[in-house]
Amino acid sequence: MHKDISTIGARIAEERQRQSASQKETAALGHVSLRTQAAYEMGESMPNLAYMTQLAAAGFDVTYIITGERVASTIADDEAELLARYRGSSLELRKAALAVLGISAQAPATGSTFNASSGNIKIGQVSHGPITGSQTFNVGGGGRKKKGKTD
Repeated sequence: MHKDISTIGARIAEERQRQSASQKETAALGHVSLRTQAAYEMGESMPNLAYMTQLAAAGFDVTYIITGERVASTIADDEAELLARYRGSSLELRKAALAVLGISAQAPATGSTFNASSGNIKIGQVSHGPITGSQTFNVGGGGRKKKGKTD
């Protein structure tokens, strides 16, 4: 089904308003100029896939923008907002957010693992179950020097 370019532009504007975003903010989200954003909304030009992908990551309903039909969401508005903000965050912020929620993509579900190596020596520690209190890791040191030996 062919969708009229002007109706897509109107739906971009509608979604922008639903997101409480200005044209300037939406242009920045989509990595386009303010003039390009205005042209999209006035139906003067068609947005590309990269632009639509950026809006989707920010929580815009791109299915609605393209088809004119809303897809029923199975998540609550606050969950959608959380997901949109997560997707728009830096890698460091994503890791911190997951840590706050007690989620680690690298640690096994049953405990935590710390591995290190030095040359041919491999060092590892695995802790299972809840870990409470402070943890101390002694690393480095090398062997003892023999008395009487000089460098």
